[in-house]
Amino acid sequence: ILTSGNNEFMWKFFYKVINNANGIINTIPDDSPQEALNFKYKSYTYRAIAYFYLIRIYQHTKADDSTKAIPIDFGDVVGQEKSTVSEVKQLILDDLTLAYNGLETYSRPSKQEVDANVVAAYLARYHLTYE
Repeated sequence: ILTSGNNEFMWKFFYKVINNANGIINTIPDDSPQEALNFKYKSYTYRAIAYFYLIRIYQHTKADDSTKAIPIDFGDVVGQEKSTVSEVKQLILDDLTLAYNGLETYSRPSKQEVDANVVAAYLARYHLTYE
């Protein structure tokens, strides 16, 4: 059961993850060395996971795609208006797909890191939830 304190904590926590991910995504150019790009692709994963949890917490899973849900923040403007469920779902899918393709050849040094297998698990979870 969510209380106002828990609600505020989760909202701030996931948007902090999104903010940190946006900082990395917006800083690393697409023509960077592969090692740097791996951080960028991992950041797409973290951003997608954060939005995935936010949309599931703050909007009914089967809500109509045109329903206003949560704000999408790309790191450029604070105080965004709420985006539709469809826009959030598309961002999650785009981020996870981009991360999966970018991390296909990445071999993680430990199980504490994200790789294509982790992204594939979240892609499966996304499709089980929304299709």
